[in-house]
Amino acid sequence: MKPVYLEFCGVNSFSEKTQIDFSKLLEGGLFGIFGDTGSGKSTILDCIHFALYGKIERSSGTDSINYKCDKAYVIYDFEIVHDGARHTYRAQRERRRKNNVAKAFLYRLGEKGTWEGLAEGVNEVDARIEEIIGLSFEDFKKCIALPQGEFAGLVKARPAERLQLVSRLFDLEKYGDRLSKAVRDRCQAAENDLAVLRSRLQENAEGTEERLAEEQKKLDAAQAGLAGVKAALEKAEKEFTAVSRLAEEKKEYDALKLKAARAEEKLAFYAERREKLERYAAAVAVRDKSAELAELKKKKALAEAQAEKAETFLAAAQEAVRVQRNALRTSGLEERAESLAMALGKLESAEEDVKACLAAEEKLKACTARYKELKNKVPEEDFNGLLAAADAEKAALGEDESFTEYLRRSFRDVLVSETCGEIREDLRELGRKYPETEEDVAALIRKYAPAEKGSDRFFDIAAAQQEFKKAEKKRAELSEKRREIEARKQAFEANEREKERVVEDGKHYRERWEAAKQKIQLVKDLGTPEEVKKQLEAVKRAKKKAEDDIAEAEKKQTEWTGARESSRAQAELYAGQAEEAEKALAALLKENGFSGETEARSLVAEIGDSKRAKGECDAFFEEYNLTANRLSQIPAEKFDGFSETRFSEAEERKRSLASENERLIQEIAVGKQETDRIAGLLARCREIGRECAVKEKERELLEKLRLLVQRGKFMEFIASEYLQEVCVSASRTLLSLTGGRYFLRYEDEFRAGDNLNGGTLRSVRTLSGGETFLVSLSLALALSGAICAKSLRPIEFFFLDEGFGTLDEKLVDTVMDVLEKLRSRNFSVGIISHVEELKHRIDHKILVSGATEQRGSSVRVEAY
Repeated sequence: MKPVYLEFCGVNSFSEKTQIDFSKLLEGGLFGIFGDTGSGKSTILDCIHFALYGKIERSSGTDSINYKCDKAYVIYDFEIVHDGARHTYRAQRERRRKNNVAKAFLYRLGEKGTWEGLAEGVNEVDARIEEIIGLSFEDFKKCIALPQGEFAGLVKARPAERLQLVSRLFDLEKYGDRLSKAVRDRCQAAENDLAVLRSRLQENAEGTEERLAEEQKKLDAAQAGLAGVKAALEKAEKEFTAVSRLAEEKKEYDALKLKAARAEEKLAFYAERREKLERYAAAVAVRDKSAELAELKKKKALAEAQAEKAETFLAAAQEAVRVQRNALRTSGLEERAESLAMALGKLESAEEDVKACLAAEEKLKACTARYKELKNKVPEEDFNGLLAAADAEKAALGEDESFTEYLRRSFRDVLVSETCGEIREDLRELGRKYPETEEDVAALIRKYAPAEKGSDRFFDIAAAQQEFKKAEKKRAELSEKRREIEARKQAFEANEREKERVVEDGKHYRERWEAAKQKIQLVKDLGTPEEVKKQLEAVKRAKKKAEDDIAEAEKKQTEWTGARESSRAQAELYAGQAEEAEKALAALLKENGFSGETEARSLVAEIGDSKRAKGECDAFFEEYNLTANRLSQIPAEKFDGFSETRFSEAEERKRSLASENERLIQEIAVGKQETDRIAGLLARCREIGRECAVKEKERELLEKLRLLVQRGKFMEFIASEYLQEVCVSASRTLLSLTGGRYFLRYEDEFRAGDNLNGGTLRSVRTLSGGETFLVSLSLALALSGAICAKSLRPIEFFFLDEGFGTLDEKLVDTVMDVLEKLRSRNFSVGIISHVEELKHRIDHKILVSGATEQRGSSVRVEAY
């Protein structure tokens, strides 16, 4: 883990917001936290503990909140390498004085540089922090910051104390009292299990070989008796079956004889009924045909009456049609409807004319208002004269030109004088070569000589530039002025065109308005459209009613004509059908020998349901014949010698043997159950005996183990092994720090070896202060590395919370040399001290000032 940023407020003596940027402090690999005793140096470590684990070792609950504050909070950013990648996290915690309310948040720095929430709440944050860092609170204190006052404790401690310290650091207590207690508990559990097994043996003491043999003997005797009873029972059952069958047959024979006697009594009745059933169908035909004839006669009379009624109503309907047609013809409703429809059309057209008139009037008013608005909107000017004046003024300035062209046009001779230095040299050379031309050459040199300041030919370039800019500005102003005149002229012309369009629109709307007014005047005498509509609707309703009445009368006339013709046709049809029915009825009576319809009706009434009657007759004769047939097949002599006494004796013999058989079966079942129970008890006794032997062996082994681990012997052995490994790692560090001179060995206590003295070993208690510091630091780093190895996270940061107040100047040099060797790109060391000499020799540091009555403790970071 590597700290990045720390912010806190309200913790211990710090009452104001405090910020520490570790990125600068860790650049050198070594930094210090310095301040007077009690100033609050260790509070910085406490804040890191609180941010990560929510705990401050030296206080609990709200005790760590500054008395001036209602709450304490810490924000801690740190980096950690995991799975080959570096991640940045932020732990944020807060604790309020009121009700001791705690809040916790955990964030991770995302790829886009924003904080992403990972956990919220004390329990959830605690779990995620331990998962990310890989260390518990106790392990973190041991790895990252060796507690104040314990720096050299491991070196100078007595063997027992040293083993206890290592046990605490590596959580080896589980191999001491806890292991001893666990073994004792296992021993006691084994004793308890043995007691339970012995109790179970006592419960199953009945399961012996002798008892099993006795029960088996009883079972064999019962099974032998059962075999004899079964044979006798089978014989008795066969005899009883034969007697039972004979009894059933005798009972059936007696029932048949009784049934046959009763059938003889009913034979004459069913014979007569069968003859009547044979004539039943003919009687039904006579009855139905007679009923059909009566129905046809009734329908014929009804049809004739309906024909006479239809004739009467038809005459009345014809008269009604004639009268209503004459009334419609003389009413004049059709002419009145046409007249009103024409008037309504004119009025509806007049409504449109009124709307058109009003719309035209509104448009005319709008045109008048628009003309008034346009009349004074754009004043008239002499635009052509103004444009001509602007063009003339611009022409006076000349054409647009560059500054160079301006100079050539305005200062031609001056420019020539200024730029003809080579010509003047050539002229002088010519004068020297040809003395006779001296006067001419002198005149030319004067002509092309540069003008002196103050003369008429003197050329001032700055003044020329100023004049050129004035001319350019004037030319631009004239161009802008001409554009404004053009814009006003275009606006005036557009306004004039708009005025002409408005005048034309006004004329058009006035014509439409006057035409609409004339049309409205023509229809004023016709009334309102609503009145005409009401009159037209009334006329239409009257005409519609008259036409509906005529249609209804014509419909009734048609209906009564059809009804009359239909009734006449039906009467003729029914008359023919009745004549045919009379002939068919006479033929049926004659063919079936009925004296008349009454005889046939009586037969049908007597039979009633023919199917049921026929079924009863058929069933009787079938049963009669079947009974007689079965009686003929049973000889009466078959039942000689049969009696109820014989049947009862056979039944009693069978019942007695069956009861004995059941008793023996139950006895055998009980015997088998008892035999199985005794066998089960015997098997359980054998199994429990084997379990007792195993458990006894386990108890003996646990007892031996209990003697081995009692009084922490095993924990001391494990701690000693851990110390051997830590010593090897510390020895490598010590060799590196001392340039290969000193190394460490552990044989019940630590011994230091000096390679410059032949590798001689001596007790660490004989070491000087500087040597003790080197050994202690090596062991502290080795312990920290061993604990961090459990978390699979590299050590990047180490805190020494040690005052170093007892070190002299030479030992201070030793400490600084060692710390300089320890620091590297990937490993930083921080020390907490109040020693001034160390403060002056460490460039990167945090200076802590103690609290006063006016303010809390404060920090100042120095990083060069």
